[in-house]
Amino acid sequence: GLHVVMSLMEPYFGRGYNVSTDNFFTGLDLARKLQEKKTSIVGTVRLNRREIPASPRLALHESIFYQNYSVNMVKYQAKAKKTVVVLSTLHKGSARQQDGKKKPDSILYYNANKCGVDMLDAMCRQMSTKAGTRRWPLAVFFNILDMAGINSWIIFKKNTGINISRRNFMRQLTEQLTAYSS
Repeated sequence: GLHVVMSLMEPYFGRGYNVSTDNFFTGLDLARKLQEKKTSIVGTVRLNRREIPASPRLALHESIFYQNYSVNMVKYQAKAKKTVVVLSTLHKGSARQQDGKKKPDSILYYNANKCGVDMLDAMCRQMSTKAGTRRWPLAVFFNILDMAGINSWIIFKKNTGINISRRNFMRQLTEQLTAYSS
């Protein structure tokens, strides 16, 4: 994950950009590498990651804030059985909403800026190459195929000006790849 994000962000380093990532990519190593390049990160973290300190069970809408140099992490109890962890190099301290659900600022920022991640996930679910597998390398491969299909469709439409549905584009792409390989 680290190398993927670093190579994609290469042209944007040092320009004050922020990277929003889902829990597949977010980690302390990535945060530090991006900081070296003067780029911030805000992303969700899986609950089983070793970077997350053990803590007592949180009450609903309660938060615990952690800081490691300039990397901040918040653990927030969003629902009775849903704990959210967000890592951020953009946010400092323990700022959060004063009323209502008392969401931390880093979570509010992530929610406002994760639309690209959500849209890609939804598009992958809508039309996918994935087959049921328990082997993680195959699952990663299928995910890469899904994203490559979406990206190639977007690039095709942008470069040609042809407005084609994703389904028709994928059908034509499959036919051409099949004809090419035989």
